[in-house]
Amino acid sequence: MTKIIIQETLKVFIVAYVVLVKGGMLFLFFESFSRDTTANTFDYILLTLAFVAGILSVVFHVKTYPYYSKIKRRRTIPKLLWIAALLFPSYVLYFTYETFINFFYATNASITQDVNGFIFFMIILLFSLIAIVEAFLMFKRVQKRHENLSLEEELENIGDNSIL
Repeated sequence: MTKIIIQETLKVFIVAYVVLVKGGMLFLFFESFSRDTTANTFDYILLTLAFVAGILSVVFHVKTYPYYSKIKRRRTIPKLLWIAALLFPSYVLYFTYETFINFFYATNASITQDVNGFIFFMIILLFSLIAIVEAFLMFKRVQKRHENLSLEEELENIGDNSIL
C-alpha cells in the first residue's frame, strides 16, 4: 500500500516537474524571439518539438495515473504518448548536459564557485532519469494489468458457458 502511495506521489512530482520545465522552455522560446539571438532554426525546431512532447508527456502521466488504483479497467494508451513520455525527459537530459558543459567548462567556473547552479542541474538530471524509469515501469504495469484482465475475462467466460 505504501509503495502505491509513493508511486502516486512520484507521479504528481513528475507532472509538476514537466510543467515547470515546460514553462521554462516557453520562457526561453519567447525570450529568444524578443532579443536578437544567434539561435538557428534547428534550435527553434528542437525547442518546439520538446514543448509539444512536454504537453503530450503531461497527458500521458494524467492518463496513466489510474493504473495505480485497484480499479480494473482496460484503457489503451496511444504510442505517441509513450514516445512523448520518453522523448521529453531525454531532451531535458540532453539540454541539461549541454548547458552544464557550456556553463562550467566554457566559463572556467568550478562547481565549488556555483554550488546552487550545480545542485539545480543535478535536480533536473535526477527528475529526468526518474521520469524515464517511471515510463518504463508504467509500461510493465499496463502490460501486467491487461494480462490479468484477460485472464479474469477468460475465467468468467468459462464459468458462464455451462453445458445443459
